[in-house]
Amino acid sequence: MSLNIGNQRVSRARLRAPADAEPDPAFALFRRAVADNDAASWRALKRRYQRQVLGWVRSTGAPAGERAKLAALAWEKFATHFTAAKLEAVADSADACRYLKLCVRCAAIDRARAGHGVALADRSPAPGGD
Repeated sequence: MSLNIGNQRVSRARLRAPADAEPDPAFALFRRAVADNDAASWRALKRRYQRQVLGWVRSTGAPAGERAKLAALAWEKFATHFTAAKLEAVADSADACRYLKLCVRCAAIDRARAGHGVALADRSPAPGGD
């Protein structure tokens, strides 16, 4: 619901929110974790997104016994490679999550290459199937 204030329509939520409030609270969490290197924010990110990460890991075809290790490897990749510069290049938490999902896929590929039993689904076209 919005109100008319002068010549502008303003939402009630906007009136209650502080002027410096982050429009995307999840993105604010990514910002504190990555840009400020805040340990509590990293823990909060993992609590918030671990179930999603495990779902992405499951979709790689990783055996149940390998999923927790693969998720941990994905988080490690994300923490290492999603730098403050990359944070500035993304628009919102959805973009940051896409990068985290990419880290899951890369972790699965790395483990498969190392021979740790993670078999990825072959999505390549059949030979001669052009």
